[in-house]
Amino acid sequence: MQTEEEIISLGLVMSVLLPRPRAPLTVRVKLKWDRELNLLLAESQFEACYRMPAAAFVQLEDLLAPTLHRSPHAWVQRGYISVDNALQLTLRYFAGGSMHDIRRVAGVSKASFYRILWLVVDAINAVSELRLVFPRSPTAREASAAAFKTLSAEGVFSGCVGCVDGWLCAIRAPRLAETGGVGPQRYYSGHYRCYGVNVQACCDYRCRFTFVNVAQPGSCNDSRAFQQSALHGEMSEMENGFYLIGDNAYECDTHMLTPFTRVETTDIHRDAYNFYLSQLRIRVEMSFGLLAGRWQIFARPLLVPLEKVASIVQTAARLHNFVQNQRYIGSIGYDIVEECTRQGLVRRRDHELISLLGYAPTTTTIETEANSFMRQSMVGKIKRKNLLRPN
Repeated sequence: MQTEEEIISLGLVMSVLLPRPRAPLTVRVKLKWDRELNLLLAESQFEACYRMPAAAFVQLEDLLAPTLHRSPHAWVQRGYISVDNALQLTLRYFAGGSMHDIRRVAGVSKASFYRILWLVVDAINAVSELRLVFPRSPTAREASAAAFKTLSAEGVFSGCVGCVDGWLCAIRAPRLAETGGVGPQRYYSGHYRCYGVNVQACCDYRCRFTFVNVAQPGSCNDSRAFQQSALHGEMSEMENGFYLIGDNAYECDTHMLTPFTRVETTDIHRDAYNFYLSQLRIRVEMSFGLLAGRWQIFARPLLVPLEKVASIVQTAARLHNFVQNQRYIGSIGYDIVEECTRQGLVRRRDHELISLLGYAPTTTTIETEANSFMRQSMVGKIKRKNLLRPN
């Protein structure tokens, strides 16, 4: 006769050896994209859902399809989910949709949702047609400077190749293991009272990003983040006469023009310099405002692993540029200032545009005594032309 101890041991062995009953198979109905597309077009809601016209969606799908079809994931190769379904899932998530709502519409599990999301994000960041292009050659810099000059009254600023700024991208509190030993507090911004990363970016005259980099944890100021970014190296290699434009958080030098401080603008020509500088500098504020407004994923802290934050930001910048290009190509007489005004990002005041900050800059303005020969040269140019801030 078996003892109680032997019976318990036998039961444990049997529980290990006997196959466990399988969980019931969950049947999910995949989204029928053609039906969804026709419905949204009939309701005139396609662009509201996906932040781009249907024709642009198809063009983006065509760009990504070769990369997505090369994916080693069997669930793509077997047609588990179509490219258009994968793309709509990703765009809805970037537009601010809930993961749970999006995956239910797409007909995928939570685990599959994230596999698909990262696959599409990686594809967008890999496609050469969507890459960010900083003007690296003298010819490209001349073209960029000529374009910015058209925005500068009286052609005052004729050597600008880009406008730079920093943005605090809010994130969930990172775990200690994610931070590489620096600790979660390095990512905490005391100014905004949230966790985040410092994003350094540069834009062109059409508010398209030419450089984006998740530079440093959120506690880092723009000046230090910029100096440690690849963009600083790009700036250092520019020929004399070319420069970037930034705010007072950056150090003014030969290739970086910043405004004079309030105390320094008692001189009328320095005040005029600030006015003409602001005509170009506002472009990067408009760029960030459009990006954050279009891709509402940034309306709340990113709920993704810290190692994925840079990929999300890079993808958003590439999608932003893609949409902006479609605006200029597909809309006759497209006016980006009008769009920014309509979205509440800027307002007109007499002869200038006032930023209403549709995004969170990384720091408040730092009052510095920085100076440069280039800035003094610009003030001299304004003085010789007898230009003043318009009344």
